Amino acid sequence: MEVDNHIKPPHKILGYTIRSRTRIYVSFIIPRVLELLTFVVEIVADTAVSYQHFKTRQLAFAWSTLILIWIPPLVTFMIITCSESYRKESQQSLWKFLSLQLLKLLMFPVFMIYDICAKLFWSVEALFQKDNDEERMLCLRKTEATCTSELYHLIQAYGQSAPQIILQLYHLLTQDMFRNYETTSVQAISLIFSSLNLAAVTTTYQRFATQKQVGRHYPWATKASAEKSQRTLRKNHYLRQELLRKKRHSERTIHTFPQSERILENFNRNREENLQGIHNAQDDVVDSRMHSSPNTHTVKAIFNLENILEDGEHAPEGLAPSVPSKTTAHDMTDSSKLFSRSLSQMETYKNMLILNAQLYIQDTIPRPPKLLTKDLNESQTDEEPPNLVNELTLVSRDEVDFFLPHPTLLLNGVEHEDFAAKTIAFFGWVAFIIMRMLALSTFCVFYPKDFLIIIFVHYLVILIALLLEARAEKKANLFLFCFLLAYIYIYVILEFRLKFRYLRCWLIGYCIYTVAENVVMTIVWYRSEEFESWWFYFICETIIYSGILFIASVLIYYCILKPKDIVVLIEDNGNSS
Repeated sequence: MEVDNHIKPPHKILGYTIRSRTRIYVSFIIPRVLELLTFVVEIVADTAVSYQHFKTRQLAFAWSTLILIWIPPLVTFMIITCSESYRKESQQSLWKFLSLQLLKLLMFPVFMIYDICAKLFWSVEALFQKDNDEERMLCLRKTEATCTSELYHLIQAYGQSAPQIILQLYHLLTQDMFRNYETTSVQAISLIFSSLNLAAVTTTYQRFATQKQVGRHYPWATKASAEKSQRTLRKNHYLRQELLRKKRHSERTIHTFPQSERILENFNRNREENLQGIHNAQDDVVDSRMHSSPNTHTVKAIFNLENILEDGEHAPEGLAPSVPSKTTAHDMTDSSKLFSRSLSQMETYKNMLILNAQLYIQDTIPRPPKLLTKDLNESQTDEEPPNLVNELTLVSRDEVDFFLPHPTLLLNGVEHEDFAAKTIAFFGWVAFIIMRMLALSTFCVFYPKDFLIIIFVHYLVILIALLLEARAEKKANLFLFCFLLAYIYIYVILEFRLKFRYLRCWLIGYCIYTVAENVVMTIVWYRSEEFESWWFYFICETIIYSGILFIASVLIYYCILKPKDIVVLIEDNGNSS
């Protein structure tokens, strides 16, 4: 099993294992074909809409549509050219690098189609290889290789598709019945595929920050960054497997503690026999002792096992004193020696228990794996003389297999969604986008100033919430990114760059807030305005039904199809995010 299996498309659908060929179809080929179709149709439709606006002398809408088409490639060009890592990876001179990026900017549709077709080719090529064959794995790795076109797709969704939907809907709703139906036809196509593109990208990145915690990397990252992420993932996977193995070994040996009960039983039996023999000897010589030592009194030794065991808290450094092998009649009758002998026996038993515990801890308690331990200084070669006491007691000294461990972190994440979960999430976001865009566009037709106020208040509320969420990270670039992320949250919500500490609160709060906005805006224009066409009644019903479908898909996704939570143990080097 691959170490990064949880961040790749799973081998199961609804809990049922699927064949490798089926996985290639549903996880690679079908998404790439739909991505290619959506990109081509959206670019062609938006270009045709811009042309129709120029043709009908609606210059404001024409230039707005054209600018929105060029925003994603321009932003992508600026990010790549300003990144030092991309320049180093290209291994080209600065002028060649800038010339190539400028060519990609001017001919971005051609290069985008080429990148998608290249990944589609390797996906199809993997079908002609044998199952679990190295050639098939190589083809799939090429399919999943990082590419800057993925950055363009992300920017296109929120920089082109989302504002394009509101712009074209506003234009459609402000036209009368004598509209240009050629423009309306291409506008309808543009609206459909822009919505599909926005929903697909949102589905892909909706839990990206959580998945990135456990190994997923940016699809547009450099090859060096991706390889570093994979090495770290394998290292952390080995660490987790090592700790699990130690835990299982400890669980198997937890019931094999030395037989202390049997030792105690034998000790008590021997002690009772010794005490009985001592009492018999005392009865025989008591008279003679009284005549020889009249001022001597009998020493009463009262002690128990618990009092003696409480006296010593640490293991003895050496062996406990052994019981004398020969006992004279004088020793059997001397009360002080009788007490010393009993005390020696109890100390011996206590030391036996402590020694058994030491040996048990040394043999069975798992040590930290080599991955977490620091190497000893090789220059330290001085050897101490052997300790005979430790050798006799079989208690070994500290050895080199136990070092101070590195600090570690436990990161929570989620697995990659399967095909069924992604499908339900996709249609759920389609329903949400239809509801949101229709509510905003229709309200903008009747109340443009109030529309701007609502958008500004929504942006401000989300921005404050994001800044409060990001304050724990203490990163300046993350604070700046929150301003861009608040713009995206005008349309949809996704966990990108910023991991939510309280995910349910964010999702429930955002859904309640946006749905309430949509309902209030719809009620305002529906109750206050008079309509000359059935079109607005249809829009109101569509908003209501889309909201119901969205809520139903959310319940199905999070109650039935939600991906499993996973925990990854990593080394904390001080810069873990």
